[in-house]
Amino acid sequence: MKPTERFLRLMKPPVWLLCLLILVCTASLICIFTAGADRHPLSAIAYALSFYTLTAAVIRIWVAAPAIMQTADRLIGRSSYARMLISNAEYRSRQSLYISLAANLLYAAVNAAMYFHQRSWWFVILAVYYAVLALMRWLLSRHADGERKAWRVIRGCSALLLTVNLVLSGAVLMILYQGKGFHYQGVLIYAAAAYTFYVTIHAIVSLVRYRTHSNPVVTMTKVIALCAALVSMLALETAMFAQFGQDMPMEAQRLMIILTGAGVSIVVIALSAAMLMRTHRALANANHPQKEQKRL
Repeated sequence: MKPTERFLRLMKPPVWLLCLLILVCTASLICIFTAGADRHPLSAIAYALSFYTLTAAVIRIWVAAPAIMQTADRLIGRSSYARMLISNAEYRSRQSLYISLAANLLYAAVNAAMYFHQRSWWFVILAVYYAVLALMRWLLSRHADGERKAWRVIRGCSALLLTVNLVLSGAVLMILYQGKGFHYQGVLIYAAAAYTFYVTIHAIVSLVRYRTHSNPVVTMTKVIALCAALVSMLALETAMFAQFGQDMPMEAQRLMIILTGAGVSIVVIALSAAMLMRTHRALANANHPQKEQKRL
């Protein structure tokens, strides 16, 4: 057997063995990071095995990608719901509104309950933040039928978005002067970081793609998603400082939090102002023909 063939055979282990390696590597890495043994000599074996497993899994997925895509296309073709989600942006935005609304209501209720349990105003701020997001998404999903009515709802949501800025200011003050913030146990911070970066990038791309969409509700949905993602970035920053910032001076941490909070606040205000101006122009154009008829 040629060396190339041996290498390819080595990098394509059986599926059952690859699944077993993924489980073993995941468990070993969790144990290493949880116990703080990342510099132990035996951890190098786990790192090498994890690198091999990741490489083999990527190769396996790359080879199987065409068959997976064909299977996915067949399944999507059989489901009208899947076709609507992929092809219809308005339908997709409305479904995401319902899911986000349910999540925001749940988060608001949990934080309100935590206030009664711990008597901390930090949970009040979080409950108000999620309640405002839920209110905006409820307005968009419930009262956005008809173009003129939709623009009026968007005007109200843009004004409510400024409330998020006030809540954000309160959160930054509590982080700076009361030591509040977000904390994740063990390796959860890596999952939180991956999710936060994903939702932020996805929100930016979606807003750029649908910024001039014919349905303004779709655009406003993307604006709200981006603002929520940016606030999540601030939360991730506080968690990073709590987990890895022991060697960083407190003054430098506070400066970074102030700059991040100010940047997020400026973006939220700018997006709110942009949607308010767009709403004003749209309503003015809608009312202009009526004014002309009165003059005649």
